[in-house]
Amino acid sequence: MTKVFCFLRVLIPILLALAFSSVANADATDGLAERSVKLESEVLAFHQSYPARSIDSVTKAELAIADGEKLQTNIQSVSVESESVCYDRFLVNACIDDVRHFRRKLQDLVRRVTFEAKAYLRQQRGLKIPREIATPVAQD
Repeated sequence: MTKVFCFLRVLIPILLALAFSSVANADATDGLAERSVKLESEVLAFHQSYPARSIDSVTKAELAIADGEKLQTNIQSVSVESESVCYDRFLVNACIDDVRHFRRKLQDLVRRVTFEAKAYLRQQRGLKIPREIATPVAQD
């Protein structure tokens, strides 16, 4: 009887610690899931606010690039946190693959807009260069 009692005395704190850690992990996972859903909606709103060929001014292009950079950092931080949560699960590789696919999907949407904005800025700089070159040079 005393061996059973000693065994239970050791086992109960371990089980309680595991139970509380899984509750804490569940809370962290729920918060992360909420952040992921919010980030996805932000990225979709960003993507829809700049349809193809809608960037038609330098200020709009610079604003799109700045917003895209903020979203890229948010995507990166959420994906790093999600990958760290994956290591607590049983199917680690499947979880990490899901996180990477999610990150790529969001990054592709953001990159399309930022690439278009950067291309517009390059085009505008390219239009300024010929005018500077075309200025007549004073002949001696």
